[in-house]
Amino acid sequence: MLQFGLTVLLLAYLPTTVATSCDACKATYATDKGTAADNPAKCVVLAAYLTCLETSGKTDAGCPLATADAAAIETDYTALSCSGESVFTATCKCQKDFWKTDQSADTAAVCSAAKAYILCLKGETAVACDTKNTVIGLATGVETRMTGLGTTDCAISDSCQCQINTAKATIDSNANKCTAYDNELSCLRTAQAAGCDGSTTKSAVATATDTARDGLPSGDCAAPTATCQCEINAAKGDASSTTSYCTVLSTLKTCLSAVATGTEAGCTTGSTQAALVTDTKAKTATAKCGNAADRMTFALASLIVSVLMHLFL
Repeated sequence: MLQFGLTVLLLAYLPTTVATSCDACKATYATDKGTAADNPAKCVVLAAYLTCLETSGKTDAGCPLATADAAAIETDYTALSCSGESVFTATCKCQKDFWKTDQSADTAAVCSAAKAYILCLKGETAVACDTKNTVIGLATGVETRMTGLGTTDCAISDSCQCQINTAKATIDSNANKCTAYDNELSCLRTAQAAGCDGSTTKSAVATATDTARDGLPSGDCAAPTATCQCEINAAKGDASSTTSYCTVLSTLKTCLSAVATGTEAGCTTGSTQAALVTDTKAKTATAKCGNAADRMTFALASLIVSVLMHLFL
């Protein structure tokens, strides 16, 4: 009965046309809010407004929303007491928080809001403001919005990409959550930069994810294999500097070498101890990790080459 009533309200108050600009969405919202019978109906109209805005692009008319228009979303949400309405699921609230954020300053503001949006969506399972779209659909759209801004204005760090991948994962059961967490931890294994918020270290991100994994029932999320545990340890390791990153790789290689079976599965499907050893060696070479003597030899050789070049120029 509740779902039927909500469907009726949505049919009654959804915008009559699908708009793709912020100006058009705003105009339709103003009209439909004015004809809504009561606050619950107005809340459904507000949810429809947020759904409409999701179809807009940064360069569409009125986009991003002006400071006052963005602020009006939270003002209406509070004044109409929408927090208790069923249409405003946890996922829909993430949509509301994104669009209420002032993004009018520049592309960096849009990027920052989008990254906060992804982190809000991560771990949610409820339907979106339109009562149909999923978190996966929204997260995919947010990622597209971010990549569309370009790497100069909206760089996505390696750790942030791991978080985005989790936000786009199916987590409608404990078993699926376990898989998503395992994939994220494996992704963070050799990541270095901070997460999407720009301040939480990849070590902290991994620690939180591992804690969430540990909280799942053992029947749905078996203890990690020795190989997977090596990945988890590396994911939780400090990699904030080149030196610490090399330490993580070295420790990971040592941990993996202690696993006797090359075919033992890692955290992700298809990943094995042998494959991870190969990958770790490759990343160690790319990072130019080595012992102190190697680095001193390399530095001395570079200095000699530099001196010779100046002598013959």
